[in-house]
This record gives sequence, C-alpha cells and structure tokens, in this order.
Amino acid sequence: MLRTYKLCGYVENYIRDYIVLRYDSMMGKLNIKIKDKIDSKFRKEVFKRKGMKKGNLTQAVEEAMLMWISSEAVKNEEKA
Repeated sequence: MLRTYKLCGYVENYIRDYIVLRYDSMMGKLNIKIKDKIDSKFRKEVFKRKGMKKGNLTQAVEEAMLMWISSEAVKNEEKA
C-alpha cells in the first residue's frame, strides 16, 4: 500500500527549490557583456522568428553557439 503524506508549505518549497537547484547545476551558465546594439538586434530577430516565449532566447543562443562551433570545425578541416 502506497502512503502519501501532506507536507507543510516550507518543506514543499524546500524540496522544490532543491530539485530546481540540482537541475540547474546540470546546465552551464554564461555571464557575458555584449554591445547594446548587438543585443537589441539579436533579441528582435529572436522574437521575430520564434516569438516571445520563455526559453526562446536561450534556444537561439545555443543554436548560434553550435553554428559557430561547426563553422570553425569546417574551416579547420579545410586547412588540413
């Protein structure tokens, strides 16, 4: 028989925050400074292509990073 227990709000919040912290620790974080003009252009383009949904900016940055990495790999292969 499975028993369920009602936890007080403090414990529920602690557990939820702990799970979120553990989940976030699996992802990298970047704190970067870029020119305002580039930031503005990039955000406008992201919103135009993907809309103003949570996570779209992160997804666009990840896509841009992967494209940059793959383009550098191609350049290095062409040199070899």
